Amino acid sequence: MKTTERKTLSYPLSLMEVKKEISNRIDDFLLENEITIADKIKTLESDSLQVLGKAALQEEQNFDEVSEKVDIIFNNMRYKVMAKIMSDGDLTEAQKEIKLQESLLDIYQLQNSVEEMILRISIQLEDMNNDTKSYLQKSTDVGREFVSNITTLTSSIFK
Repeated sequence: MKTTERKTLSYPLSLMEVKKEISNRIDDFLLENEITIADKIKTLESDSLQVLGKAALQEEQNFDEVSEKVDIIFNNMRYKVMAKIMSDGDLTEAQKEIKLQESLLDIYQLQNSVEEMILRISIQLEDMNNDTKSYLQKSTDVGREFVSNITTLTSSIFK
């Protein structure tokens, strides 16, 4: 009878050891997966932020270039209007002065409107970039939480 008792006692211990070993291996596998996924998420997040940073820098450079070109266009417009008014022989000097002031004021107001529009677009682009960064961060956080929850759930199933 003692032999039978030993087999009964040793068999459950062995089965428990096997279950524990399987559980440990699954935990190791899940931990490796979680680490790998976390590393990939971190890399993706870093790459995405780098791309968004480059996009923001490019947008800033484009804004500067557009602003310079707008200045050039409106300066050319001013010189043409000035030349046309000054060469108008039908106007007196006083009339030329008044027409010149009115025309330059109109051009100045138009330039301000264009520059304000460009600035609004630039601000909208910056807001979109910030929204994208925020969405990326929230998505990353949700992804990390999901992986952690799945790992914990899967691990608890095998315990």
